[in-house]
Amino acid sequence: MPSSAIAPLFANATELAQGQAITDGAEKATFADLGSYEFAGSFAYPGLAGLTLGTGSAACAPLGLPGIYNHLNGADLNPVTDGVTVYLNQSLRVSDALPGDYAADTSSYAWSIGNRTGNCVSNGTPPASVVGTWQTTQYGPLYQNAAGSYSIWIR
Repeated sequence: MPSSAIAPLFANATELAQGQAITDGAEKATFADLGSYEFAGSFAYPGLAGLTLGTGSAACAPLGLPGIYNHLNGADLNPVTDGVTVYLNQSLRVSDALPGDYAADTSSYAWSIGNRTGNCVSNGTPPASVVGTWQTTQYGPLYQNAAGSYSIWIR
């Protein structure tokens, strides 16, 4: 997708979602329908019009946008995560501690489409989403620090 198409996409979107497949045999060779992932959830916000994507290293800036997590697929955790409040940070950054250089596929970055703590701090408490190239394992929406297949969706 060309970068010029991202702002109009966010201007009309209200929901981000993540699929997670972590069990041997459940991983995906390529992207698949969200419902086919072992675990899936959506992060619904009032609107994403103020969201921008960073294209270089920068500090995390809170967007201050609260939303609701909706559990879509797979066994939910105890305590149940469906309906809890989540937060979105500007540029999809996770925190100042994790990298955010999205300029090239070879750069190290981490994206978050929602976390429980907000304000540019994510402790990984489910539901939480941290994906990228900063390490080989990823977070969320339900399991932390797990290898497998992940996808991010926007609607």
